[in-house]
Amino acid sequence: MFHEQRAAALRQEALDLITGSGLAALLERQFRRPIIVGSVALDLMTWRDIDIYVPLDPAHRDRFVAVLPPMVAALGAAGHVAYRITYNDEWFRPRGDYGQGYYFGFRIAASDGHAWKIDLWAWDPPVYEQKLDEFAALDARLQHADRALILRLKSEAQGLPGFRDRITSHDIYQFVLDEAGTSLGQLQDYCAARGPNGGQHK
Repeated sequence: MFHEQRAAALRQEALDLITGSGLAALLERQFRRPIIVGSVALDLMTWRDIDIYVPLDPAHRDRFVAVLPPMVAALGAAGHVAYRITYNDEWFRPRGDYGQGYYFGFRIAASDGHAWKIDLWAWDPPVYEQKLDEFAALDARLQHADRALILRLKSEAQGLPGFRDRITSHDIYQFVLDEAGTSLGQLQDYCAARGPNGGQHK
């Protein structure tokens, strides 16, 4: 029950941050269809991490870059500090097999002292729709999974060295869906057997 209560509390914090800072409205104006995905949307949070997708034609990179100053300003006006920001043009130089797009990664010190990670991905509109379909399919499958087990394993795994490199959230979801075990050790063996390309977004 502890993990479920914490997940619900973290999800509410995430939604409060996005709406209270004005980021949701800002992204809506700039891209029209921002969608929160990942553990916030799945209600499977164990750490402060927000993933957002927006649609954007690759030729309009300037629109993506232009959203950065108002995002930082909106966060600052709400008392949050964006202390590290990463930009990747993964059309020009893809890092892996997750897909080509534009990316901002934020590390934020929230007004209450908590640290947050926010990932903003801009996808070509057809890819955006594909990503949303894939996410909806995962969400539907997870509705019938042992969600308490997922939350426990995510909480335990995040303390491991190399977490998010060797074991991702997606790995944990697939492990539970495959009914491959219930322990952290079994999860590690499962991920080792799948290899480094088994997981998706971290």
